[in-house]
Amino acid sequence: MTPLERRRTIVRMLRQSGAVNVRRLAEELNVTRVTIRADLDFLERRGLVVKSHGGAVLPETDHHFRFISNTIHENHDKKDSIARAALSLVQPGSTVILDAGSTNAILARHLHGQDITVVTNSIPVIAELVSDEQVDLIAVGGAIRKQVHAMVGELARRAFASMHADVLFLGASGFTLERGVTTVNLLEADA
Repeated sequence: MTPLERRRTIVRMLRQSGAVNVRRLAEELNVTRVTIRADLDFLERRGLVVKSHGGAVLPETDHHFRFISNTIHENHDKKDSIARAALSLVQPGSTVILDAGSTNAILARHLHGQDITVVTNSIPVIAELVSDEQVDLIAVGGAIRKQVHAMVGELARRAFASMHADVLFLGASGFTLERGVTTVNLLEADA
């Protein structure tokens, strides 16, 4: 199989499943993980994929949205482990910003009973913590982005810009030293 054929196969597999795993691709395409990572780098530079930890997803387009109702079930055990590890950064009396995203929605479940203030634009986080009498909750407003169940846009950006917090948990599509934190959606980038 040529590199071009392999990359087309990767994109086809992504369109079918929405996400691919480096290890599984290497096994199915009978190449090394290094080769698959190079293919994913190539495809990402052309805007065809967004690399994620251990694999890739399709970039968000007008025709393809990654809904939180689906992503919250992907890699749930790993997200729960991340959420549990994040708890060590939350101190009593602190102010915590929870961005929208499935891992932060899972983290919110672990924050019950904490004497903290949570600032969020995430509807799932709000729903999780709204009845907890120990947690002070500040909801950031904005235009509702239904795919991620979050408030985004100029109102959200201004609200977050005026906040001071002890810790921030930010969901992102990616991170590089050159570009910093990245996302595939402009509305989310503005919040």
